[in-house]
Amino acid sequence: MSWVSLIPRKLRRSGFLASQDDESPCLLIGENGSGKGAFARWIHDHGPRSARPFLTLNQNSSFESQILQAGSGSILFPELETLGTHEIQLLDRLLRNRRLEHKNTSSDLKLFSLVPARIFVTAVDSPRVD
Repeated sequence: MSWVSLIPRKLRRSGFLASQDDESPCLLIGENGSGKGAFARWIHDHGPRSARPFLTLNQNSSFESQILQAGSGSILFPELETLGTHEIQLLDRLLRNRRLEHKNTSSDLKLFSLVPARIFVTAVDSPRVD
């Protein structure tokens, strides 16, 4: 059974279009356990970045170092509503500027790295508003 047959017919077209629109960020909204992360992975696997990494950010590790590891692949920010203020600000800067500010480990210089990765964000139906 192919993944396409598991995707509701109404979402298939959106999935195919999203897989070909390689530069735009993608927001996937749905109930917990509805397969948002799997759908993000499917979009990545069927697009031009399929040979590059697909990285799901781990909230227990530094987002900055994980983002730099993604290279020109795709990054999934899971569960937008559970992110802290720092992570939300980082995501906001990434979406606006496609750049990441971080410190060089061998010196205290601030570096700005271009983040060429495609960004996926998942959220439940009603994300919290602060």
